[in-house]
This record gives sequence, C-alpha cells and structure tokens, in this order.
Amino acid sequence: MKNKELKKSIYILFLFFIANYGIAQDIKLIASVNKNPVATGDRFQVKFELNTSGAGFKAPDFSSFRVLSGPNQSSSMQWVNGKMSSSISYSYVLMAIKEGKFTIGSANIKAKGKTYKSDPIEIKVIKGKSVPKQQSRQQTQPKKQQSQSAGNDISRNLFIKLFVDKNKLYQGEQLIATYKIYTRMNIVNNDVAQLPNFNGFWTEDIELPSRATVETELYNGVAYNVATLKKSVLFPQRSGTLEVDPMALNVTVRIQDQSRSRNIFDQVFGRYKDVKYNIKSNTSKIKVMPLPSSGKPANFNGAVGNFSLTSSLDKDLVKANEAINMKVILRGKGNIKLLKNLNINFPPDFEIYDPKVNDRISATGNGITGKREFEYLLIPRHSGSFTIDPLTFSYFDPEKKKYVQLTSGELNIEVERGTEESSTTYISGSKEDVKFIGKDIRFIKTGSANLKEKGNYFFGSIPYYGLLGAPLLLFMIFVVARKGHESYTSDVVKVKSRQATKVATKRLSAAKKLLKMDQRNAFYEEVFRALYGYFSDKLNLPISELSKENISEIIKNKGIAENLIAELNETLDRCEMARFAPMSDVSEQQVYDQAVELISKIESGLK
Repeated sequence: MKNKELKKSIYILFLFFIANYGIAQDIKLIASVNKNPVATGDRFQVKFELNTSGAGFKAPDFSSFRVLSGPNQSSSMQWVNGKMSSSISYSYVLMAIKEGKFTIGSANIKAKGKTYKSDPIEIKVIKGKSVPKQQSRQQTQPKKQQSQSAGNDISRNLFIKLFVDKNKLYQGEQLIATYKIYTRMNIVNNDVAQLPNFNGFWTEDIELPSRATVETELYNGVAYNVATLKKSVLFPQRSGTLEVDPMALNVTVRIQDQSRSRNIFDQVFGRYKDVKYNIKSNTSKIKVMPLPSSGKPANFNGAVGNFSLTSSLDKDLVKANEAINMKVILRGKGNIKLLKNLNINFPPDFEIYDPKVNDRISATGNGITGKREFEYLLIPRHSGSFTIDPLTFSYFDPEKKKYVQLTSGELNIEVERGTEESSTTYISGSKEDVKFIGKDIRFIKTGSANLKEKGNYFFGSIPYYGLLGAPLLLFMIFVVARKGHESYTSDVVKVKSRQATKVATKRLSAAKKLLKMDQRNAFYEEVFRALYGYFSDKLNLPISELSKENISEIIKNKGIAENLIAELNETLDRCEMARFAPMSDVSEQQVYDQAVELISKIESGLK
C-alpha cells in the first residue's frame, strides 16, 4: 500500500516538472552554470536569472576564463491563476583555459528600488585539451544547440541524491534520510524500480505533502528543479557499520534527436525522441556506536533521546472498591515508539487492570516526537493509607553522551471503609467423600417356615458357594473402585480442569439471572469471574499469575486461533470497563452470548 502511495506521489511530482509549476517567492538573483567541473578547452554557460523585472545589471569578473559570448539577455512573462509574473536572465558562454579552482564573483542588479546580488560560484577546471594563447574569432555555438547538448547529457541533468543528517551516532539514536530528485530535463513517465530496505534499522516514514513542492536549488553551482521523493526516520538496532540503501527510478525523458530529417517542420522546430533511463541514488555508510556500559542504570530499557516523566491520580480519597484512574505520561524526542510498559510497584491490596496506552506521536522533519500516556485502572479492596512508590525511568541522552534517570513523586491514597469490602475468592473443585453403608444385622422373620426335604440342602450347593464368594468379589470390586476414585480425585489440578466448564456454566447461569433482574454491575462482575475462573481452573493458574497476557500466551501455545484470543481479550476488556463506566456499543445479552460461545469454542480447542 505504501509503495502504491509513493508511486502516486512521484507521478504527481513529475506532472509538476512537466508543467513547470511555479509558486510565489521572494525576489532573488540566482547564478548557475550548466556543468561543473569542466575541462580546459570546454565551453560552458553561466546564467544569472532574476525572478522579476530589473535593470542596471553588472556582471562579475571573468578574467580567469575566455568569454566567447555574452551577455545574452532574455525575458519572459506568464500568467498563473490570474496573476502576472516576469523574469529576466543574462547568460555568458565561457571557455576554461587553465586548470585549477576559480571563483565567479557576485553579479548585481536593481529591482523595485533595491540592489540584489547573486552568490559566487566555484568552478573546478580539470585537464583537457590545450588552449592556444592567441585564438582567432570563435564560431560560437548557438544557444539553442548548447542547451540541447546539455539536455542530452542525462546523467548530469537527472539524478537522485541521498542525504543523511548524521553519519555517526549511537545505537537507538534517530537519523533522518532524505531522497531528492534533481532534474533539468523533460520527464514524460516514471516508475519506482527500487525502494530502500533499511536493513538493520527500525524506520518510520515522514508524511510528505500530497501536492509536491518543486524548488530551484543549486548543486555544484548548477541550478536544478528539486523535489523530495522520500523522507524517513531511522533508528539503528545494532552497533557497527550500517548502510542506508539506495532508491532507484525508471524514467522516460524527452530529448532532441540529432539525426537529420528531411521533414521541414523537424528542421525548423527540432525533432525529439523518448529515451528510457534508470536513475539510482547513492548509498551512505553509517557508523553506529554501542551504548556505553559504564553508568548504565539497572532499569534502563533501551530509551535513547530526550524525555520527561509525570504521574497523577484523578482522586486520592476514595472508599473501598471505588475505581481510581492513574495516568503516567512519557514525553520526549527519540525512540519513544519502541519503549516497553513501565514497571510500577502497586500496593498488594489493589486490584490492577492492564493499562490503556494512548500515543500522540508524530514523525516530522525534526524526527519522532510526542508523548505516550499509560492509563491504569486501580481498585483498592480494603481501607487504609496507601502509597504508590515513585516511578523511575532512565534513558541515554546522545547529546550529553550519558544516562539520565527520571523520578516522579510518590502518590498517596486514602481509602475509607466502604459498604462492602471484598475478599479474595479462590475457586476450587468440590470433593465428595465416598461412604459405604452396609447392613450387618438381619431381623428374625416370622410367619410360615420354608421347609425342605431332608437331604435337599442349600448348604454345599452351587448357589451356596456362589453366595459365599459374592461378598469377597464385591469387596474386591469395591477396593478397586475406591482406588480408582481416589486416583481420579487425588490430582486436584486435573479435577479443577475437568470441572472448569461446569463451574463456569454455573456462574454464567447466575449472571443470566442477574441480567433478568436488571442488576447490570453484578452481571458484568459475574461474567468476568466466570471467564477468569474458567481459565484459572483449566490452565492451573494461581490468582497472582491470572492476567490476559498469560492466558493469551498459554492458549496460543495450545493451538487456539488468534482471532478467538482477540475476541476473548475484547470481552474481558468490556467486562472490566463496564463495571465502572456505561457502555453503549454492545448489549449485556451480546456479552453473555459471547462469553458462552467463547468457553465452548476454547474448551473444544483445548481437548
């Protein structure tokens, strides 16, 4: 998606290049050359352009060069959005006659009652062909042909440059990488060929304006139309030497065709052709220094930059079982998005819920700045005076080259006795003692006697021996059954796990009754306990380790789908917050149905 947006931005950018889009700007006299460096014997053009009308132009000293032509004056006038703008330029064609570095001084001109000067330009002249001391009148090249020759040299007139604001920094310190395109050509089409991977860096792109701004910029004394293609904030994640990758574009440029044509219109107006060309930026080597080990605080978690820390409570006098909101704000500039949650020592009598994290962080031309807010929901379960210890946070300041320790003030809370103070409830499976009731006394029966013939005795018969052995057989069966039952019930963890669904179902049934009685807070409390109680029994988690993170991690390792885990966390969050603040996006019936469905699906997945 980001690549598509970048391609779209670059396409819009080139539309500005083609249309020569202009904006209102201050009056400037800009000096530029069409090539730098030049070789001895080469011709080059020096141009002085004023972005309004002016008079009284004075050229600088050209004694270090041979003047072949000039001053050649031209002016233009155009209407943009109903407003007229004008410009005037003076150009010279010079020849380099000796090697070395030479400076073309400032030209000046008067415009609107003031005198404006151009910046000097340094020209580097390298060895080329020899130039005779006495030279007859030169047959100068027409201006049109000169600009044509310069235009056909694509590599000098169209390229991408990578700039970084620093080449040496600490691990975790931010740097800004900027990719700019420089052009003096007519671009008719483009396509992104390669985007930088930024291996070894954590990156955040800086959002660029949807309407690209094209500016005139001098590079080695040559004036170019320049625009920013990509700008990113980089954070090196390891020490050593890292390389910022290049960016490349496939472009199609329109240049004048040098081949002869018999067409009279081509001979008068010129003949053009489209040429495909690949431009690729430079790379940049970055030396990343490791953070110093000396002086590193024990609680340092990788923060690099400049930060501040504050903490506050919405109230410090409450009754037992009333909610308190605690807010911790971390502000600063640096790798704030990579920081982990803070370690806070809360009183053991407080029920603590996972913090809600709010980021107001932005990436600008100055890097990543902003703040991260941690909002904790605290519920004191007993009355008394409590203190939340001061928070400590440490970071490395790359400008001071040392570690800084921040400490917030301690927070005191007075908890008065409420109408009802809750106690910790441990959910365990029920056990039943196995009892055997035997009959050891038989009463004398009265009535007619059941007499049998002599010799026909029950004693010694097969039924007799069967009944005689029956008690022993029944006893053995009883012993085996009892041992099996004891084995079945001796493992409390397995018993709780097997009965987890049954206990949760009972709690959900109780929650449904509360829902019908319109006891909203009690309903959410019961659903919350049903879900947490189910996972406490099913996963054998003690109360101290019973958190959403632990539950999510364990059931994920047991193969439960991530979408089901996300749905579980969402339901738990709703139950937590709904007990203290009204909710309108989901009804109580939907929460109940969702809880029943979650337990059923997770039970099936854990089998």
